[in-house]
Amino acid sequence: MDEVTTSVYARLNDDAQAKTIKQFCQAYQISSVTFHQMVRDGRGPEVLHFGKIVRIMPEAEREWLARRRAFENSKAGQLENARWREIAKRAAQKSVESPLHPMNRGKAHPNETQSTKRRRQQRG
Repeated sequence: MDEVTTSVYARLNDDAQAKTIKQFCQAYQISSVTFHQMVRDGRGPEVLHFGKIVRIMPEAEREWLARRRAFENSKAGQLENARWREIAKRAAQKSVESPLHPMNRGKAHPNETQSTKRRRQQRG
């Protein structure tokens, strides 16, 4: 390897300079699936490819954070957050209504099918 390539590899592997996708996901507590969806949809940070090495540079991370903050402060961001809260609330309600929910085990349920009733009885 020549000197330029060696310095690029050193910079890409320097934690203070760049993050791997795994490090980025850990830092922001997101899954790699969420990361790749964001990148695919144009909502993720710019990713640098150097051969097989993939890194997120600090500048790209700062730009991504600035875009996220601007979006979350916008009307569209507030509407999206409200929509996700509503989806989560409905999902929680459906879970609690399920005869398979731990809180409901052993109770009769008005929409319970025969197969669900048998499974519940087999569990004891």
